[in-house]
Amino acid sequence: MSLQESPFAARLNTNYVPSDAEVLEIRSLLAGPEDDLASLDAEIEAMENALMQLKEKREALKKPIDAHRALISPMRLLPIDILTEIFLTCLPSKHEALIDESEAPLLLGRGICRHWRAVAYSTPALWSSINIPWQSGCPPAILAKLETVVEAWLKRSAACSLSVALALLADHNAEEISTDRSLVSQLLSVSGRLRHLGVIGDSQSMLPFLQLRPQNLPLLRSIVLTCHDGRILDGEAENPLQASTLEQISLYAQGVAPLSLPINWKQLTRLRLECEECFTPGVGLEGGLALDDALDLLRRASNLVFCHLQIFHDPAYGGARTFSSSTPIVLPHIRTLTLTRIVFEEWISHLVTPNLRYLQIGATAVNAKDPRLLLVLETNSFTGNAFEELLRCFPSISHLHIFGDDFHTVGVDNSYIKLFQAPHNLCPLMTDLEIDMAALSGEDVLKLVQGRMATTTPLERLKVRFARDKKVDVMPELQAFIADGLRVEFYPHWQKQWEFDPFHGVQPYLWEPMYYT
Repeated sequence: MSLQESPFAARLNTNYVPSDAEVLEIRSLLAGPEDDLASLDAEIEAMENALMQLKEKREALKKPIDAHRALISPMRLLPIDILTEIFLTCLPSKHEALIDESEAPLLLGRGICRHWRAVAYSTPALWSSINIPWQSGCPPAILAKLETVVEAWLKRSAACSLSVALALLADHNAEEISTDRSLVSQLLSVSGRLRHLGVIGDSQSMLPFLQLRPQNLPLLRSIVLTCHDGRILDGEAENPLQASTLEQISLYAQGVAPLSLPINWKQLTRLRLECEECFTPGVGLEGGLALDDALDLLRRASNLVFCHLQIFHDPAYGGARTFSSSTPIVLPHIRTLTLTRIVFEEWISHLVTPNLRYLQIGATAVNAKDPRLLLVLETNSFTGNAFEELLRCFPSISHLHIFGDDFHTVGVDNSYIKLFQAPHNLCPLMTDLEIDMAALSGEDVLKLVQGRMATTTPLERLKVRFARDKKVDVMPELQAFIADGLRVEFYPHWQKQWEFDPFHGVQPYLWEPMYYT
């Protein structure tokens, strides 16, 4: 009898306890099937042994085959010049190369093969940039090893021009900085090869670099100086900002008046100035950049492509919000212009920027994908008719982001929105509008959309974050426009919408906005 015809089928998988007679019957019933199972197990074991032997033979044959194939692999046959180009593309594009064995170029010289290591170590361009994180409290043994790594790095760069970023982050005394084997001494010895220099630190640690004379920096094209603890530049003393080849400057300092510095403004293409005013007892505020001085600077720097200026405007200390000269400011090449910490009572109508792509007034920055012209405006940066005057000066705006005052909960009300409707009809080419801290009703939003969708260049996207916790239910009335392609996003003030940001964690070069191409 087979197990399929077992009289105990109904008792299987239950708690039934068979009798003595039934136990004997079950044992008799299992005798044949158990013999069959043992036979199958023996057959499987034999096949597994045969399979194992075949795998061992295969592995023994595969190893020499793979070794011979490696001799003719495409990567092994690559000419050195092509391999070098591949190595160069492994370098970071947004910052200097890191002292990190898991990143190029150190990765390329370790643990891969002797040939790659030889190519990496004999390619000076791979070692032409370096970020040196000289951190506070670094143990002497680690600092000594860091100096050795930097020394070898600079030797491998041979005669290449160098891009160097150095973070001197606190607690370095004068004796440490003046040590013959110090990192600073190593960098000063190659100053003639520097094409970019970035230094972040205190005024004392930065002093050796600030004392470099222009003739010591024949290749310097860009410089980033960031100091948080005092005045670092003297308008009369020679300093790196006078280098004849300098085209890009980023300066963050206290008590420095930029126009007092002997800089050849006309040769600059990128400029970022965040010069904080500094109060001196008996003297008052020193340094900073007043509005008139900023406009004078722009007149001088006519070849700028990118410009970010922090403007000092406090009327209590003589900082004007208007300008005294209406002489045209012509910036034929500028594509990005940012002005922060300024309140305009009137717009700079004599500003001529035919190639402008991004204008930011205020501290809020945004990213956009290749707009024709993007304006990012904070309403608390304008009084009177200055906001309207600005919009009239830029009829080709395609993207507009308006931000209300979140701190004082002053929203963007209908007095701003009506500028985009009849009879004003400003920004006729605008297709993308984003309003943050909007003090608008549903009727206001509906009128805005209806008016803009009736123009020859209708809206493609509208995003609104409301200033108050209120429901604006106009989606039914907007469905016809949404069906035609309009994208609409509404958010209450309390809801922080999540957005994927591919740039999160990326530190761009300080003189470039992230969106800029």
